[in-house]
Amino acid sequence: MGSAARHHQGEGNHRNRRSIRWLLVTLIVALVAPLLGLAAYFGTQRYQSERDRAEDRLLGLADATAVGVHQFLQDTKRLMDGVAQDPQLAAMDPDACGPFFTPAAEFLLAPTYANMATWRSDGTPICSMRPTTGSDGISSPPPGLAEALAADDFTLTPVQQGFRSQRWITAITRPLHDASGRRVGILSLSIDLIRFQEILVSLNPPEESIVSITDLGGTVVARSKDPELWVGKNPPAPDAESPDDPTFQERGFSRASTFDGVLFGWGFVRIPETDWVVYVGFPYADAFRDTFHGALQFLALGLLVLMGAFILGRSFYLRITTPLQALVEGVAQVGLDEPARLPTDGPKEIAWVAERFNQVWAARAHAERERERSDERMRSLVENAVTGIYVVTEGGRFIQANQAMVKLLGYDSEEDLLATPATALHASPEDRRRQIDRYGHAAAFQGVPVEWRRRDGKPVNVRLSGRRMVLDTGEVGWEIIAEDVTELTRLQSQALQAQKMEALGRLAGGIAHDFNNLLTVVQGQAELLQEDPDLGPDQQEQAAEIYLATLRGAALNRQLLAFGRRSPGERTAVDLNEVVAGFELVLRRAVGEEVRMEISLEPSIPAIRADRSQVEQILMNLVVNARDAMPGSGLLVIATHLEHVATATAAEYAGARGGNHVVLRITDTGTGIPDEVLPHIFEPFYSTKPDTKGTGLGLATVYGIVTDSGGHIRVRSTPGKGTEFAVYFPAHEGPEVRQTKDVSTSRRHEGSGVVLLVEDEAGVRKLARTLLERAGYQVLEAQDGVRALEIVEGFAGTIDVLLSDIVMPGMRGHQLAETLATRGRIRRAVFFSGYPEGFEEEGLGALERWEFISKPFTGVDLLGALGRVLGRPTPDSPPAREP
Repeated sequence: MGSAARHHQGEGNHRNRRSIRWLLVTLIVALVAPLLGLAAYFGTQRYQSERDRAEDRLLGLADATAVGVHQFLQDTKRLMDGVAQDPQLAAMDPDACGPFFTPAAEFLLAPTYANMATWRSDGTPICSMRPTTGSDGISSPPPGLAEALAADDFTLTPVQQGFRSQRWITAITRPLHDASGRRVGILSLSIDLIRFQEILVSLNPPEESIVSITDLGGTVVARSKDPELWVGKNPPAPDAESPDDPTFQERGFSRASTFDGVLFGWGFVRIPETDWVVYVGFPYADAFRDTFHGALQFLALGLLVLMGAFILGRSFYLRITTPLQALVEGVAQVGLDEPARLPTDGPKEIAWVAERFNQVWAARAHAERERERSDERMRSLVENAVTGIYVVTEGGRFIQANQAMVKLLGYDSEEDLLATPATALHASPEDRRRQIDRYGHAAAFQGVPVEWRRRDGKPVNVRLSGRRMVLDTGEVGWEIIAEDVTELTRLQSQALQAQKMEALGRLAGGIAHDFNNLLTVVQGQAELLQEDPDLGPDQQEQAAEIYLATLRGAALNRQLLAFGRRSPGERTAVDLNEVVAGFELVLRRAVGEEVRMEISLEPSIPAIRADRSQVEQILMNLVVNARDAMPGSGLLVIATHLEHVATATAAEYAGARGGNHVVLRITDTGTGIPDEVLPHIFEPFYSTKPDTKGTGLGLATVYGIVTDSGGHIRVRSTPGKGTEFAVYFPAHEGPEVRQTKDVSTSRRHEGSGVVLLVEDEAGVRKLARTLLERAGYQVLEAQDGVRALEIVEGFAGTIDVLLSDIVMPGMRGHQLAETLATRGRIRRAVFFSGYPEGFEEEGLGALERWEFISKPFTGVDLLGALGRVLGRPTPDSPPAREP
């Protein structure tokens, strides 16, 4: 076909299409119409925005008024709460409350409040702060009294005129309760409505505006204009200052005319916790005249701008059509299959479009090269990732795996892994099938825990995350990331065990604390009974048995505290060999004759820092357990030696640390511990013994003592062959550390002075007071720190010593001592507690002397400690402890 024919055919095709000139004209028209609409829209929006701004100003003033009135009412309620605490009012006795009202009236009544009165629950008036001319000295019941008497909280009565002043008032009422919490009547406080008028004036509303407060019934409480005409009245219907049906909304805006026919815009806000509404009105014409004129000006300006845009657009399209035609012809000559460059000759519009065309082709070539490099980087990222990445089919055939995946499963190469079916990683094919049934239909999954088997058979815990995909072969498969969490799983298991032990330890400590309080009372009362000269020998012996029973209970409690890590004991440098040798006779008696016991002690081992009695407790518990595991006969070996523990090894045990350790090893040839029982042996109250032979606290106590000292325990057991417990104590390489234990006096200390006794347990407080008063002390008694501070403030004399429990609700004992010492009210203190958790000595620097005694304590312990801190010599008592 010749060029003339092709040109003719092209002209025929062009006749079926619209010209560029026609399209440009259509485009301009299409643009102008929406722009005109936008101009009208934005003009309307501006009008609406200005109107909303004016409404917001009215609502803002209404909000400010509501806040001011609400704040005043809240202040009034707080004032009434303070007044209601006076017991003279709760007595509901005119003779009792009259002396309270008379002095209070001077500063309370004028000018804000009109009167304060009390009423019984049956409506009988009792007292009034302002005398009246009524027959009983109190005005007749005000409106709303019946509702106030039935209410359980504050109420706001309707607006009324005062009995004497004839001024408009309202009243706030609240219930009154006696000391037992029984409701006995109400307290009412009358408010002069002039107070709310002052709030309106203080907000300085615009001159043309009207601000009023009304209740939901329409009665005016306050009004910025002509208050004398409207306060206390319900305006007639033409004065429609409230919005339509205001009971259905708390805040809003409406338009309504006043009684003289002027259209106002009203913003209204309901005052919180009241039935009052604030209305702020402004003449509608004045408020929105400028807004309407501004909107019209904006629309006119927009129309002029759009007309100018239309004229400019027409001129521009005439300049564009010719160059565009030439550009189209140039593009038509470029081959579609090769990135040829267009010439950039001719007008600048053509040059610019041609240059852009050339840039697009260059960017396409650059993007292709970047895609190839990105693919290479992605392959490298997958191959060198530290977590396993693989692709597997639903049937279990590996498609791809990176080196981390190969290393995770212990294979030599990727080829070896790809030749292995995925089912071989699981303990059974059913495991994989269950996982596919559960997660395989999801588009993606994350953090799925799975246990695999390495090539050598060792288990490995992994966490899988991936997505479902359709492979190039059409098969369903998954692209998965496998994260090795074997070590994390082990650490989580350790942390869970530690948390469980800590929680149970707190429970045991709490029980021991309460038990110590009971033991203190029983032991102290038994001690007082023994001192009673009127008791016969049999009663004296019974009191002694009670006293000894409390000592045994205290020993059991110390075991609970050691388990709960609430009692660190008296730690000193202890020779483990010496403890075992000194305790050998007791241990042999505990084992019995059927079991052969051998002791092998490595000489010259370093000391450990521990409490000797706790070490003996560990020995006894482990030896008794070993004896019970050999019901017939057997061999029990107790050995000690020195061993260095590597840091990495210590990390496997919660709270352990590396370094030299003195090891106590107890081995038996008994029945052993089953594998399913072994993880639970240190749990409190877990025991495989019959209920009559075990409490389940023995090994738990051992675990608590050892871990609290920084050590750890290793257990090896083979069912049917025996068990070995290895207790690792950190070696004490410093100088010998010993703590001096207070020695109680052998007889009662007699003294004098003022003692401030603070104890939240009533039984302990009563016992301590009895002991102190028998010894000659004057006692000030308080159940907690807050009450103690109140007593000290009201006591004008000198307090010689503070005697306080440490663990009390609210304020702890050492915090109370620090506060009183800082104020200069005490200089000496004696503390006692079942366990001194949270006790801090840093805050006791202001004290000259202080002592600590443990519960349960005897009268000798208590009075001896008092004598020491007061500097009075007592027989066989050590010097007072300096802070």
